[in-house]
Amino acid sequence: MLVLLPLPLALAGDAMLALSLYRTLCTHIVHTGPRAVKVLVWQPSGRIIASDGLGIEHEATVANDTFVHPLAIVLNLVCDDRTKFTLVLLADSVETAVLRELRKRLRLLARGQTFG
Repeated sequence: MLVLLPLPLALAGDAMLALSLYRTLCTHIVHTGPRAVKVLVWQPSGRIIASDGLGIEHEATVANDTFVHPLAIVLNLVCDDRTKFTLVLLADSVETAVLRELRKRLRLLARGQTFG
């Protein structure tokens, strides 16, 4: 079914889509937004320190809905202040050894095992 919209309404919709795309690209690709995660440090205790675009460090844990695959990792973090971060790490976005270690830790965490 084809719906024709009046020109002002169509332009407003296009502007909203363009603004949403720009905001998403800045936050997740260019990492310029204040909520963009710049640094992740996995502590020996199993907790993660996530430093955002403003330099604020958030202590977080890995959420249960984290997805691990050889081609990509969707890392969902829940901070102590109830904020959430989602990071998508592709196979070529991180050094191979670091990505392999992260996959190993996440799989051990999913099984309820500890790591050193």
